[in-house]
Amino acid sequence: YSSSTQVVGKILSMPIVKGQPLTRSSFISEGTGAQLAAALPSGMRAVSVSLSGQNVSGGLLYPGCVVDVLASFKLTGGSRDVDSQGEALSTTLLHAVQVLAIAGDSVVSKQAVPGEKDSSPTLRSNQRLNVTLLVNPKQAEALQLATDNGTISLAMRNPLDTAPVNAEATVLS
Repeated sequence: YSSSTQVVGKILSMPIVKGQPLTRSSFISEGTGAQLAAALPSGMRAVSVSLSGQNVSGGLLYPGCVVDVLASFKLTGGSRDVDSQGEALSTTLLHAVQVLAIAGDSVVSKQAVPGEKDSSPTLRSNQRLNVTLLVNPKQAEALQLATDNGTISLAMRNPLDTAPVNAEATVLS
């Protein structure tokens, strides 16, 4: 780079020393996973979940939107009385979580030019889609448990909606 103004806003991909020339390889490429990782707030994690088309708010999600993560579980008899506990339950696991990426489109990707055809993936109910969410480490653990033991779905919410969500699970009897 011939001028320092050409590197303003770019993220270094490696440590540099005083006087070292800055080249394109010194910086993270725009729109990459490395750029997304560098943009994560301290203490936060980017966790991807694979969702079926029927669990993705009808294709309305976009990078940067805010969602609630719903988890559904089938209850087993075991030591519990299934009749009194119900057959299944659903709960809002995480509240007001930011979507960082959907498939290959992320919050650090170059935005589409107005008037161009939308390149967002069209998803049928039998297809799967990777959605990356911004969570803290404890939320990442809860999300992993729910993914391994139940079904995850996302519900879009207004980003200005700060009202608390009822934490009581809904039980199917």
